[in-house]
Amino acid sequence: MTNVLAVTILILTALTLNIPKLRKPLSEDDGNWYYLSVFWQKGVRMFKGYDNNGYFGVPWISARLYNIIGFERLTFFYIFKSIWYSLTSVSIYWLSLCFWNDPLLSFVAGLSFAMLTAVPNTLFVLTYAEHFFILPINLCIIFTYYGMTTGNSFYFVLSGIMSAWSVQIKTPALIFSMLLPLIFYFTPHFLAGVSYYMVAFMGINLLPIYHVKRQGGDLNQYLHRTFYPAIEAFNVYIIKLKLKPLINRISKTSDYLTTGTYVKAHHNKDRKTQWACFSDFMLPAIKDLYMILFLAAAQIILLFKDFDLFSLSMVLLFIIFLLMQQVQKNYYTPHFNPCWAPVSILAAKTAFDIWPYLLNSGVLGWTVIAFIGIECTRIGITIIKSFSKGEINSFGYLDPLFGKLFRLGETIGQYIRKHSKEEEKLFVWGDQPSIYLYAGREAFNSHISYLVPYAHHDHIIIEDELLNSLREKPPELLLFYNYKVKDNWNIKRLQNKIGIPYNLMKTFRLTDHRYKNAGNPQGICFDFPLYRRNDQLYSEILLDRALNAEINGNVHETRKHLEYILDIFPDNFEASVRLSLMKENSVDKKRMRDFLDEKIKEGNNSRKISSLFRLLAELDVETEDFDNALNKYEKAVASNPNDFRSYNGLGELYLSMDKTEAAITLFNKAVALNPYFPDVYNNVGVLLAGKGKYEDSIKFFQKALSILPTHTDSLENLRAAGSHLEE
Repeated sequence: MTNVLAVTILILTALTLNIPKLRKPLSEDDGNWYYLSVFWQKGVRMFKGYDNNGYFGVPWISARLYNIIGFERLTFFYIFKSIWYSLTSVSIYWLSLCFWNDPLLSFVAGLSFAMLTAVPNTLFVLTYAEHFFILPINLCIIFTYYGMTTGNSFYFVLSGIMSAWSVQIKTPALIFSMLLPLIFYFTPHFLAGVSYYMVAFMGINLLPIYHVKRQGGDLNQYLHRTFYPAIEAFNVYIIKLKLKPLINRISKTSDYLTTGTYVKAHHNKDRKTQWACFSDFMLPAIKDLYMILFLAAAQIILLFKDFDLFSLSMVLLFIIFLLMQQVQKNYYTPHFNPCWAPVSILAAKTAFDIWPYLLNSGVLGWTVIAFIGIECTRIGITIIKSFSKGEINSFGYLDPLFGKLFRLGETIGQYIRKHSKEEEKLFVWGDQPSIYLYAGREAFNSHISYLVPYAHHDHIIIEDELLNSLREKPPELLLFYNYKVKDNWNIKRLQNKIGIPYNLMKTFRLTDHRYKNAGNPQGICFDFPLYRRNDQLYSEILLDRALNAEINGNVHETRKHLEYILDIFPDNFEASVRLSLMKENSVDKKRMRDFLDEKIKEGNNSRKISSLFRLLAELDVETEDFDNALNKYEKAVASNPNDFRSYNGLGELYLSMDKTEAAITLFNKAVALNPYFPDVYNNVGVLLAGKGKYEDSIKFFQKALSILPTHTDSLENLRAAGSHLEE
């Protein structure tokens, strides 16, 4: 009954202490962890293609709960974390109870950890895997203790399951998982314990591999997402130790499983930089909690007086958590936070060990008690302050601007939700994937790396692949939300690279207290434009892809492109007509002309009639009936003065007749109407090459290829112009 009461009070206290988290805006890390949770049932599927995040990890658990419970407000994720941290406090209570069988000591240990998670400067408010694997590791130790004391093999199985779960949450836990079986040596059940533990451990880690293969998922991506930090760290240490015979083999493994960036970037920093990071990130938390650290350190000293095996095990656990951090060499506060679990237990044990002595040590004892009381009060005041309205947007010691940026992400998301359709896709160019959650809009591509293009680097991750994806499947909505890295990318540069036009919807700005645009020390202005894809021009770009495939004689690709246009733009008249021509009249030119003539008689829309005249002109060009082609193009322009394709067609005819100036005028009109038209840039390049201006012509061929990399004529003309230059 005592334990039930203690656990109930501990859970209620821990949940209460976490209330301030419920009012916080989501950070960028929350968006990265919880994206799949929100969209799992809306088209995105975990473990398919690039959507692999590992079974039993934070995304998988949160996604399961989010979809089962059906509570779709985003505060769910802070509730989820608060409950998790509360259960972790209970696991610390349970672990302490196993070791010392003292409910009061155990309660103080659990309560200490609950307070640690509520102190703002520890940054438990952020979602990090390190915050989550404390629970299964504690449970693993508890079940190991029961297995060693009772000899019941079932506990060793449970221990292996919990150990494997911690690895699935984040692979640095492998250090703990591999070291834990060493303690089995000190029990008569050594072989049985190790066997049951390893079978359970391997089973849990192999089960997802079986499931991914059975479901037709991408096994390579699963291995990549789950195990790459461990493999990459191993690779780093192999190179540091100069074990040359293994380097090539490990490098191949590294290329197969890793991005080759995260761990290396942190290990490549010198010690001075690493210490500066530690000072900036960890010292604020230590300053708030040095009394807890002081008491924990005192327990190490007390070990020399009265040796306690269980206290030693907590010291070793502290060291193991430090080793996990050193594998990554990331000195950001959350990576150290697992250490607070054994520290809270050691501090509680010290308090109980020295309490009787303090009460009987006169002035010195009462001075220490007063010190502990004052420090506990200070920690309490720090936590109470976090309940104030002024702390809603704060994130510990982080610059207040971060909180404002996270809150601005919420504002932007709400605007996008209101001014777009649910099926429309979004790309956030920057480091704030939580906007996807606020907007309720899927990312344009399920590639996980695209959620945070900058991550821990000073450049765009997999830039070429990202740009190709944006070119092939451009999202309807594009937001520049870069507030960390000055990368010199903007909409103009992006449009030139991918050849897809966007129009400005709205610009969101973060201002300072003087209502001037705020920014960061690197010179990035917090000025975030939101763009919408120009679908009128995009439909023409898709048509260009279909026509290019037709020129190459690829009927299947042509049909696929036209069908894709109609999927996105069902009212696209020209795509439907061209598809009909392919299906019914693809051989007989006369039947094709009759079909188009009949459509002209039926039509009363000038844009549609213009397209039909142009299609007739194209048939005349194929049969070298240039006079009729010229007449049809002129009728097309008369019907629709904005028909850039007809201007280009006329320009090609004039160019073939050596009417260069007239051709240039027509090409200029086409470019003015559609600056994303590869044919016209190719034609200008041909015109310049004909005048011997090969360097200038190459620029136009390259421009055409930036819009349509497979543009056949531009590729051939670029090679020819390059050959002339070499001569």
